[in-house]
Amino acid sequence: MKKWILLLLMSCISCGDSYIAPENAFIVNREGNTILKCPYVAKAINFTQCMVLSVEGLTHPVALAFNTLNSLSDPRVYISNYDGTPEGNQILQCQYLSGLFTGCEKAPYTGYDFPVNLTLRGNSLFVPSYSNNQLMTFNAQEMDAVANSNITMPTAVYFTTFNNVLVTSQSDTDTNKILSCSSDGVSISNCTTALDLGTDIPLSIGSNGAYYYFTIANANRVLKCEYAKPLLTSCIEVGDDALYNYPYGITFQDNKAYVPNRQSGVNSIVVCNVGKNGAFTSCTLETASALLDGPTWVVFQ
Repeated sequence: MKKWILLLLMSCISCGDSYIAPENAFIVNREGNTILKCPYVAKAINFTQCMVLSVEGLTHPVALAFNTLNSLSDPRVYISNYDGTPEGNQILQCQYLSGLFTGCEKAPYTGYDFPVNLTLRGNSLFVPSYSNNQLMTFNAQEMDAVANSNITMPTAVYFTTFNNVLVTSQSDTDTNKILSCSSDGVSISNCTTALDLGTDIPLSIGSNGAYYYFTIANANRVLKCEYAKPLLTSCIEVGDDALYNYPYGITFQDNKAYVPNRQSGVNSIVVCNVGKNGAFTSCTLETASALLDGPTWVVFQ
């Protein structure tokens, strides 16, 4: 049986013989209301060969997560939707077979508002419900709500270890921050401030090696930090700020960083090499695919 590997918000930089290269990159287009499937060949996305997947039930998708490690006989994919209505702010659960999304259905729970991101940890799916000031946890198989943590305007969750997690938190009072929290794999608790961001609005979190990265959407930049619980330190900007235009997600694969520009009409993804010190070099603006339309996430599988 083919061994699938989850690659959401993480990359396998030095996995020895266990490393299996992904076959495809999946790109979430919020503006275009589509999911793209692009071949991943020779450690690069072939943007000229992207295709639009047929996915029923999309209502402006924002994020995507694969669950294949715990369910090899029934691999699944989760897609968060946001169109500003209770009916459209939903999570789709689909089967993932032969590179296609089939049998998509809306998850039964309907209490989230703006499910801005998705993070899978074991059998738990973490969903920041931005407008409700809640970080919700679901059983990934049945999609039953199993926990709820009160966090001001959460936008992203990233596990640094099994029981430690970073959470981005926005605020209407210009006191945006990144939190360092504890977790039992289901609930989030004991949060303290790891980094004050002031007016900077954080959207997503990624890591590569020993470094953690945060997209700052309103300031068009990406921060690289070092983390020693409970603080983020030595934070600097990385990449070319002139290329970012409302950077949304951030994903790493084979020592490259992929940062989609969410801004309407921009339709591009910033691709950078990642050096040993975590700095971004040789950044380029990828616009080769005419199918890019308000991209938010790149996920490898």
